[in-house]
Amino acid sequence: MANTLKRTEKNRLLKQDIVNKTAVLFMDKRFFSMTIREICEYIGISTGMFYRHFTSKNALTQYCLMSALDDLDHKFESMIKDLSLEKQLITYFKGVTECFCLHGRENIIMYLNSLNDSNRFVCTDRVNDVSNDIMRKAVAEGKAGNLRREYGAISQDILMIVKGICYVWAVNEPDIDPIIKVEDILTRTIDSLL
Repeated sequence: MANTLKRTEKNRLLKQDIVNKTAVLFMDKRFFSMTIREICEYIGISTGMFYRHFTSKNALTQYCLMSALDDLDHKFESMIKDLSLEKQLITYFKGVTECFCLHGRENIIMYLNSLNDSNRFVCTDRVNDVSNDIMRKAVAEGKAGNLRREYGAISQDILMIVKGICYVWAVNEPDIDPIIKVEDILTRTIDSLL
């Protein structure tokens, strides 16, 4: 039993180390041009160890993005408790934008143009679920009146704005700050979206 716990903890720590080192590759813009063997050499593991934790490079990318969203969820709870619904949504989607951008321009382009829609849908579903919960809680706690539109439609529209800004930043406007741009546009449009 103790050996199983040690092994489970070692595997969890190794997987987190892989994610942390992969984040550096995202920032260096090398990740998408690298083979799994090259990624493993950079991280310092065998390809067998890689495949023990991830089925593919795409699976690693998805796991990294979901880990970043997990971190956002943990930080987010304490940041928003006293904010209006509008400010909660703006704060959350600024965080989502930051998660996308931390993984670099190439990742955004690959993610949004992906032939493999599983990454896109897993992330989209996750973000929509969280923003729907934000709206449900705000209405239940009296921080917002009844909304004119369905939660899912609001979430999808806001996420489209975020994706569009991230894509423009990634493809041809590297001088804009996507996080500031998301805050600016959502601040001006959030009332009409709700």
